[in-house]
Amino acid sequence: MQRALPVSALLILLPALAACGDKDDTGPDSPADTQPDSPADTAPDSGGDSQPPDEPAIEDCGDGATGFITSPELAVHVWADAEPDGDGSWAHPFQDLDSALELTRLSDDDKHIAVWAGVYSANLRLSAAAGDSGTIIQGCGMDLVFIDADDAEAPVVMISEAQDVQIEGLCTRGGTRNIQIWSDALATLTSVRSTQSTSAGVLIQGAVTVATLEDVQVDGLLPDADGLGYGIAVQEGASATISGGSVAGATAVGIFIDDAGEIDIDGVAVSDTVADSSGYYGHGLQVQADTVQVTVDNAAFTDNQGAGVFVLQGLGFTMSASTVTSTLASAIPDSAETAGDGVVISRGDGNINPATFLATLEGNTLEGSARAGILLDGVTAVLSSNVLSGNGVGEDVALAQDFAVVSGVDDVTELAEEDSMAINLVPLTAIDPGSI
Repeated sequence: MQRALPVSALLILLPALAACGDKDDTGPDSPADTQPDSPADTAPDSGGDSQPPDEPAIEDCGDGATGFITSPELAVHVWADAEPDGDGSWAHPFQDLDSALELTRLSDDDKHIAVWAGVYSANLRLSAAAGDSGTIIQGCGMDLVFIDADDAEAPVVMISEAQDVQIEGLCTRGGTRNIQIWSDALATLTSVRSTQSTSAGVLIQGAVTVATLEDVQVDGLLPDADGLGYGIAVQEGASATISGGSVAGATAVGIFIDDAGEIDIDGVAVSDTVADSSGYYGHGLQVQADTVQVTVDNAAFTDNQGAGVFVLQGLGFTMSASTVTSTLASAIPDSAETAGDGVVISRGDGNINPATFLATLEGNTLEGSARAGILLDGVTAVLSSNVLSGNGVGEDVALAQDFAVVSGVDDVTELAEEDSMAINLVPLTAIDPGSI
């Protein structure tokens, strides 16, 4: 049945028709009209063509809506149930993602890929050299679009150097470092799930790399040969904003911040992190190696091991309005003691000036830790309006040791040297990013 052309489609087509200028569109038999429509010309053809307009092969995600696909009329289309030999138009989608990516590389504008509900197999490589800056990949949603690793020994999605890449509304499954953003890339992930990944769910790396993660979920992590199964890792100078979303069931650490720039974490839930094969770590969040600044707001760390939050030689750390609950015990190298603390902030080994490592804790709730609610070790900290309850050691006040300098309105107990607590001061191993 022929469909009347919507007014919105006519408005979109007018600039494209004007740009064509003197093209003689005489119908399907004209030599000038022998090529497939461009990705931007996926709406029904204008009345100048003698054939009926093509109907879209698929128009919604199965629920009457288009999920995160915001401009289907401008996109290259991919649908797992499409007919073979598609051209990427709305009427004739590709069946695979790589074909869509190759087609968007031919254009400087409108690098949109619409991924309709289904299961796909790929290891996508987006790079500045290949022309992928500005690419937008939008799916129906993380519970409707699944990209399985074609090669389980590689990332499902790797973004290298490319700028302004956006990935929205899909799930990646079964790769190593499922989603990797590195080598000076600039990228945004929105409503993306990473599951069944080995080594790390999301890796962000590089001195000029900047990533924004919004409502990203990481779960089902599998430890690699070294026993690492990190949720989100930000390392080697990278900066990131992580808002909403969750990390569940990681091994050794849920969110790992190593030698990074500025990190903002807001509204994230980290739970059920387990110790490594030696019984060490299991931290919900670990910050280490002179990371410049980490700011945590409205986060929840639940049922992790060793520490809900562990800061080891972080230059600046601020945490507010967050909860750390039910932190379980884990082993400490070369010690008969076990850890199990809500928040630990330490200057590490040596005699570095406490003023080098600054921390502020305000308005947090810390309860049910196997050991201390808050433990400050040789750092400078300001504590205000934190509430501690049900922790194993410390009578529900913060503990300070190793000449920590503490101010603020909260009560603090200073431990004598002979009463100081053992801490796991061995930095976690950074994720190997592999090679391009």
